[in-house]
Amino acid sequence: MLFMLLACTGNETEVTKLEPALILNVEDVDFEEVKVDDELIQSLQLINAGQASLFVESISITDDGSNVYSIPEEGFELAVGDIFELPISFIPSALETFSGNLSIVSNDPDSPEISVSLVGIGGLGPLPDIRLSVESLDFGDLFPGNEDLLFFNIHNDGDAPLQIDNTLQAGSGAFQLLTDIDGQEISPNGVTSIMVNYVPFLENG
Repeated sequence: MLFMLLACTGNETEVTKLEPALILNVEDVDFEEVKVDDELIQSLQLINAGQASLFVESISITDDGSNVYSIPEEGFELAVGDIFELPISFIPSALETFSGNLSIVSNDPDSPEISVSLVGIGGLGPLPDIRLSVESLDFGDLFPGNEDLLFFNIHNDGDAPLQIDNTLQAGSGAFQLLTDIDGQEISPNGVTSIMVNYVPFLENG
């Protein structure tokens, strides 16, 4: 009689635990230069690249006490594949560089806390920069009663509009500004011209 012995190992089905995975679209947020007391908002993307719901428990910012950065304080949940746009506000309070660190705490088992560096500069903001094409106009010798025309250009070399409030010609009445640019706005890198008329006359002796 032949006996056969069969070994039974039971149910050895491998079970994979589904877990969330938080990834960010950037490692740092650079606001570059922002005018003092103005606000700039940048968005940081939080992505759930895992296989289970992601719970963001808290988001906080640490800095040097300047409190120039701010974010929504409440936590939230991200379903699998969801993307959340986190707005980060920067309002510089002085003409200096501000550094900070944003910390995100979640139920991601591999990265329960992720940090993002923040940097921004408080500046003067866009400014106009006026430049004249010449420092003087030379009409040369001209007999009384004759006239001549010359012009010069006004350039705005800045990165903000240049507002011309008013123009004034003082001194001899032989010169006259023929171009009225009072109230005109010159765009950044823009240029406008002013014509000047010269009519010499004999002064009463």
